[in-house]
Amino acid sequence: MDGQLGYWSINVPDADRAQRFYGELFGWSFGEPGGSGGVNVQGCWGGFHPVSGEVSPIAVLSTDLTAAISRVRALGGTADDGQQMPHGGYTEAADPAGARFGLVALPGAEPPAIAPRGHGQLGYWNLFTADQPRSAEFFSSLFGWSYGGAGSAGGLPIEGSEPLGFLSANSIAAAAGSLTFQVEDAAVAVQTVRRLGGTAGDAIDSPYGPFAQVTDDQNYVFGVWQRTD
Repeated sequence: MDGQLGYWSINVPDADRAQRFYGELFGWSFGEPGGSGGVNVQGCWGGFHPVSGEVSPIAVLSTDLTAAISRVRALGGTADDGQQMPHGGYTEAADPAGARFGLVALPGAEPPAIAPRGHGQLGYWNLFTADQPRSAEFFSSLFGWSYGGAGSAGGLPIEGSEPLGFLSANSIAAAAGSLTFQVEDAAVAVQTVRRLGGTAGDAIDSPYGPFAQVTDDQNYVFGVWQRTD
């Protein structure tokens, strides 16, 4: 469905090294490397890409990529002309506030209507913007997004998003978005990250389950979340 998360990307200098780290942390297995150096995570709608490849961590589904590109530009944003990929089309885009995101078309291979749960699956995502009200209006016009009340961290929950997504204020232009993954035990995940050469604060309790912000062994920051709902 247009406007849903279509693909997520962890951007790292060394995809082989990332496979070792995340394979042990989450139990992921991987497909063969693509022509752009990307590697898909099997059973998930995401993968690794080179940090120099300028692939946004968040890519949103669009049935008609050409029309979506035109619409982005008409609304004051920017978008590349797009490229064909083995499983569809992709383009990099940005809203008028500079919030970067991808547009992806996956004909015949759309993600499930209800996001999968379990260890290593994406729990929720954030799309960052330096001007939250302006971006909220843009994405409402582009995708029809509507929002719930701001959460404790100030992010606007995107209603109907699977998995849950937030439009969140962040003034760091390079931080286009963030990803948080489900784990069976947040405390164990923290210890595993540290053992594998990453860094992690202790897991903290939240109304939705223990959470920790962690960093892998290539300085990529992400979250681990032990959901309780």
